Amino acid sequence: MARFSEREGHVTPQGLQRDDISERLRNRLEVFLDRAQPLNRRLANNNLPTEFERELRERFFAFSLRDQTRTREALAELFRDGPWHRVYDLLEFAYATLPRGLQGSFARQCNKILKEETSAYRFVGAHIVALTDENEVEAVVQGLGNPRAEVAGHIERACSSFAQRPVPDYPNSVKEAISAVEAMTRVLANDPNATLGQALSVITKQGKVPLHPALNSAFSKLYGWTSDAGGIRHADRPGDATQVDESLARFMLVTCSAFINYLTALHIGHSAP
Repeated sequence: MARFSEREGHVTPQGLQRDDISERLRNRLEVFLDRAQPLNRRLANNNLPTEFERELRERFFAFSLRDQTRTREALAELFRDGPWHRVYDLLEFAYATLPRGLQGSFARQCNKILKEETSAYRFVGAHIVALTDENEVEAVVQGLGNPRAEVAGHIERACSSFAQRPVPDYPNSVKEAISAVEAMTRVLANDPNATLGQALSVITKQGKVPLHPALNSAFSKLYGWTSDAGGIRHADRPGDATQVDESLARFMLVTCSAFINYLTALHIGHSAP
């Protein structure tokens, strides 16, 4: 919600923060990490570093034992004027150190701050990616939670390639996203070697999933595009892969995740007694 000063025109609303982080966002994220539990659960002796500080020293900053006192100084320096992308590196690192059952809460709290401060990024699974629409984020998160490990694995790799820095791997993100759809249809068709088009044909004809023919055709053609466009699914064929930009990779990541979620819901609903 816009503040009074913004509504009255006294302050210009801030645009999305894509290649930088404002001082206000840096401060809020620093306070968030400082207060986050159990990241900063202290040992019995308060003079000793927290468990999280030890992780930072040994794995994030890679300081030696001689540099134990530098961790907090380095952390403060990072939030004060460190590269914006390193701040997001730190958030992903903190997420990874948490027990699995607490990661979701951490990501949701962090996303709340990122949204309020108009960051162009959100936590999606273990990665911070350039997605701001809540429906898009939810679609991909649901895809990451697919019960089939091979499907969720492709979505995870699609997210990782999309979020890769300093140079995102958008072609590979597209490849992994459509491969996730193929993996899901192979499960439904009970054929581990079928192409996406073949698997869609099987599950439609057998009535395993009541999929509209037009939707079947649309994804078959989308798969055909990724196969025919040089370099997207065939790294040894240079061509259209170089034209895959962020917007196209985002479209594929979100659309393929949503389609997987749709297929899963249809299959569960159709199989229910």
